[in-house]
Amino acid sequence: MSRRDILLLLAVAVVWGVNFAVIKTGLRSVPPLFLVFLRYLFVVFPLVFFVKRPAVSWRAMAAYGLSIGVGQFSFLFYSIRIGMPAGLASVVMQSQAIFTLILSAMFMRERIGGPQLSGMGLAIVGLGLIGGFWGAEAAAVPPAAFLTSLLAAFFWSCANIIVKRASNESVRNGTPLNMMEMLVWSSVFVPLPMLCISFLGDGPAAILRSLTQIDSAAVFSVLYLVILSTLFAYYVWNRMIGVYSAGKVAPFSLLVPVTGLLSTMLIHGERVTASQWAGIAAVLAGLAVFQFGERLLGAFPFTHLK
Repeated sequence: MSRRDILLLLAVAVVWGVNFAVIKTGLRSVPPLFLVFLRYLFVVFPLVFFVKRPAVSWRAMAAYGLSIGVGQFSFLFYSIRIGMPAGLASVVMQSQAIFTLILSAMFMRERIGGPQLSGMGLAIVGLGLIGGFWGAEAAAVPPAAFLTSLLAAFFWSCANIIVKRASNESVRNGTPLNMMEMLVWSSVFVPLPMLCISFLGDGPAAILRSLTQIDSAAVFSVLYLVILSTLFAYYVWNRMIGVYSAGKVAPFSLLVPVTGLLSTMLIHGERVTASQWAGIAAVLAGLAVFQFGERLLGAFPFTHLK
């Protein structure tokens, strides 16, 4: 992997980590569901007029857009609004790897090996410590906020399964799936449902107040979410996967919760308890075993003995 590409992937990890601090900043003046609406409105327009439609069905695009936009980001933004520390949310969101493996085994008949089970166990213990379900210290995270962030991770995993199937469909139609095309066109299905959900969940008064009292922090948050977090980061990430394979690129995702924690501590002054630090370590260790366990076992000759 070239030095330039390594730097680009590091930039993506930083952008996605800082993303959580930016979300918290935006939520100070914009209701959570309306912030999701704004994010996807400006992803769609004007790019939908310049990016061609991917070679997949409308159903696949709708399913992906609704899973990522209406599902993942609605629950993520709402969880931060009701008390989930943004830094811890960046860690909890990595549980999508566990959900993705389970859904892949259920619907795509993929095998779950020993290292994956071990990694899942470590990560589950860590999530319990983060959420305060066990450990010596009192829970600092409201249960509803923690469970809502887990739902966000679940919907992310659903989107991963949809992308796998859409990729197969695109190949059957004669062309590899272009994720920038998929991202832009699937986003068409998000703004209208999110606007309706925002009117019901945030309320017209909160929406009107955020529009009439919009400040520079809100504008910055929307621009960051659209340009850096969505368009730049997704483009680079998926381009690198196409060049180097997912196995070489995926480890960089382990840096996202690190940059997420550091940025929210620096920008918002968030603090993490000792039990939560232990939970974070367990989650990251579990993800490392999850990602590299089989590769490490394969490096030892005795693992091949019958």
